Amino acid sequence: MKFLKAVRNWPRYDRNSKCPPVVVVLAGATMHLTLGTLYTFGNMSPYVVSYIRKYGHPTSTTAETATWIYALAILGQGLSMYFGGKLELKLGTRLTALLGSLTMSVGVALSYFTIASFWLLLITYGFVFGFGVGIAYPIPMACAIRWLPKRKGFAAGCVVAGFGLGAFIFDQVQTAFINPDGIKPVGDDGATERYFEDPQVLKRTKQCFLILGALYTILQVISAFFLVDPKPDDEAEESNDSVQLTSVTSSENPLDSDSILSPGSDEEMSDTELILTQSSDIKINNSNPVNFKPKQLFRQKTFYLIWIMFLLSGQGVITVSTLYKAYGFGFIKSDQFLAISGAIASLSNASGRIIWSYLADKFSFRFTAMVMMNLMTALLLTFSATSLAGKGMFLAWITMLFFCIGGVFSLFPAATVRAFGSKYFASNYGLVFSSQVIAGPVGAFLPTILSQSLGYIGVWYLSAGLVYIAVLVTYCCSMRHPAKSFK
Repeated sequence: MKFLKAVRNWPRYDRNSKCPPVVVVLAGATMHLTLGTLYTFGNMSPYVVSYIRKYGHPTSTTAETATWIYALAILGQGLSMYFGGKLELKLGTRLTALLGSLTMSVGVALSYFTIASFWLLLITYGFVFGFGVGIAYPIPMACAIRWLPKRKGFAAGCVVAGFGLGAFIFDQVQTAFINPDGIKPVGDDGATERYFEDPQVLKRTKQCFLILGALYTILQVISAFFLVDPKPDDEAEESNDSVQLTSVTSSENPLDSDSILSPGSDEEMSDTELILTQSSDIKINNSNPVNFKPKQLFRQKTFYLIWIMFLLSGQGVITVSTLYKAYGFGFIKSDQFLAISGAIASLSNASGRIIWSYLADKFSFRFTAMVMMNLMTALLLTFSATSLAGKGMFLAWITMLFFCIGGVFSLFPAATVRAFGSKYFASNYGLVFSSQVIAGPVGAFLPTILSQSLGYIGVWYLSAGLVYIAVLVTYCCSMRHPAKSFK
């Protein structure tokens, strides 16, 4: 117990120090770097599917059915994130982050033993991997927000940028280890899918899981030691449980409002909505910050709108993240080019998380989210044209799509902390992220069905339609005077 207490409390910095916020943000980004290898599934999928078809079962496994592995990972992440926030209150920031991240690494390492079975791989590389990611995911963000309370969106964006960079780095690591000679997958001319048959490539695919598990563990242990909260301020301690907000237009308690996102006068609208749509008109009372407890979110209409937006936009995230490489193999035979494309897209993902969160801080959540989702819709509607235009357009579209994906995973954390406070952010964002419990399985089921009847074009069109519905839901955040949202 003394050891655990020492691990939990060392080192203990003071908020007035100039160095710790930078150290904490970098440590959080490093941990997210390992968690973000969730996005390497698109790169690993052709190798894993090829191994199962050659040495495992069922031999009929395809890239579309393999999306269920990713779906189970998202399911595990969505189920565990709320409990990660609860564990943080019990175990502290460092131990909770370490527990979740090591669970994820164990899932990766165990996949060395389960790769021959698609069903066992669903558990290790799917659910266990995602369950660990979910526990650890919100903890570094919450920690960074506590150090930079006046720049919440930027702090969260910098940390989750590491999540986007994970695939940028480890896509290259995976491809360099598994297929260093650039051996091409085998398939008939005109085939939409191709698979690897080289014994050495398949052997290294299995070994890669052990190497990745070890690398992740090393990075996670090092970064966890620098994830510390600032010393609590006495005044903040006294006001942590209060839920008060002073705005220029409204002073009513948001929990007592029945018109949270409904049209009407400014006086009739809740403070929570004003945070989302008129951030420039809001004055937060710093001595009495907004801190909604998780159970209070269920009385907020804003919560349900954010949840639905996240659910719908998540469909585009899942289809692009899991199928871009398998789709690319249909007209691009170079494994190295696709790996480089994935790495560049991941870099775009990381930069998108910072840029979109900055724009949300500067303008508003509603305006920024609508721009991002409209762009994503347009890209998905035209993505099928890349098979005709070739490598250049494919790279450009993948890069821009992942730029939008970065926005999805930076805007919703920022919206959550602005609307519901930072004290219970980890648990609150876990509830918001629970939308992905549905998005994951649906995102795996629909491509499996549509690819057989309509091909990839049907998958991209359906995803575009769902994301555009999210645009319409976001528009519902508009108030009677929507121009104020565009300041």
